[in-house]
Amino acid sequence: MTDARAVEEEVERLHRFFQGWFSGDAGISLSEFTDVLDEGFTIVSPSGMKANREEIVTAVQGAFGSSTVAIGIENMDTTVVDTVGICRYVEVHRLNEGISRRLSTAVLRIDKDHDGRPMWLTVHETWIDSTGDGS
Repeated sequence: MTDARAVEEEVERLHRFFQGWFSGDAGISLSEFTDVLDEGFTIVSPSGMKANREEIVTAVQGAFGSSTVAIGIENMDTTVVDTVGICRYVEVHRLNEGISRRLSTAVLRIDKDHDGRPMWLTVHETWIDSTGDGS
């Protein structure tokens, strides 16, 4: 598998985790999220709020079973330079009757000491559109 494909598969895997976590799937563990976050991880939400690793882990942990949301990933474009993957994609949330789309850019490190598994360094999200009560 190429490094670019490994990054893309990790992006898809983590969003499947979020969908299951937010829907209250008892068969998943928070470690599926925390184990792939670099210690210096940061995220900028579509509203412009920045959160560090501890803040986002706390927020995700508290959101278990909070909503039934379908999350899709579209238009993935990935570049890998050395051990860093940059993946830009459209994230689509479907919640009740609402749909929201955000453009996300994720930077991951391909960690050769972590069995080649990509580790999340940072994410930046920007609203494309939002209708209804999609989040």
